[in-house]
Amino acid sequence: MALQSTDLFVVQSQSNKELYKISVNDLAAKIEGGSGVNFRGAVDLNQPRVGQIDPNPSINGDMYIVESDAVAINADWTMADSVTSASKDDRIIYDADDGNYILITGGAGSGGTLVEIIGTDPIQVDDGADATRPVISIDEASTTESGAVKRLATAADVTASNDAAPSDAVVTADLLNATNKLVNDLTLAPGGVLSVGSDDVNSNDALTINPTTGAVKIEINTASDSTFGVTGLADAAAISAGTAGPANVVDASHLKAVSDSIPTTGDFGIMSITEGGADTVAGALNIQNTSGDVTIGVDDSTFVPADFDSLPDISTAP
Repeated sequence: MALQSTDLFVVQSQSNKELYKISVNDLAAKIEGGSGVNFRGAVDLNQPRVGQIDPNPSINGDMYIVESDAVAINADWTMADSVTSASKDDRIIYDADDGNYILITGGAGSGGTLVEIIGTDPIQVDDGADATRPVISIDEASTTESGAVKRLATAADVTASNDAAPSDAVVTADLLNATNKLVNDLTLAPGGVLSVGSDDVNSNDALTINPTTGAVKIEINTASDSTFGVTGLADAAAISAGTAGPANVVDASHLKAVSDSIPTTGDFGIMSITEGGADTVAGALNIQNTSGDVTIGVDDSTFVPADFDSLPDISTAP
């Protein structure tokens, strides 16, 4: 059952450790008996106080809402300033010092307990389950009805390649700004290129494009040992000096000049060969052709075998 104003609590005094009792009404008076206002509900001033007020008797600051007009306030209510009538939604507050209720006028229908919530589209109120705890909701916005937004769009939602763009995502300013910039660029150059990009089908990343719309700038990388890009042709001075770098690349004419200087006959491209040198035996070598397909042999008259035992015996000499 509900707690009654006459129900008792048991407390212990900390001064003498004895046990004592205190009623709910007295405890409330002790706690709430200050200058605060304690809202207690609604009362009918046409009827006596008994059964309407809780706690009974009232304590200082108890406030009630007048639930209906009272042309003549029941005599059981002791009113300050000898007030004899009240209107619906007026308030009365108990003044313990004077032992009476002070009437605070509020005007008919100007305040009081909330009795109903009415929603106006797109706000909906569902109080079917519990009228004291209504559920308030907002309809989702559509192309024909106002209401709450389901969610904000993302960059992926609005990309041109998205063939399934959602119909319930609202575009934000930053996404619209990107489109406006593109429209502005087309206005400045009607019929111009919408955007510039590269498929990089050769997988060389030789081009740098930034930005891809508007005032587009395209750069070609400078070639290096690890990067595809542009090069320059070497001049005679760079070739003579052997200058390195992507600005000193040789072309076919440079390569031909080197190729023409290499002999085209013979396996090793020897230009010429002759016998000679200090401390040598003249005529010891038999050279056939001094260029091209050269053959070299040692003349028999000057040849000395390494294995003397293989020489013929002198006794057989002619």
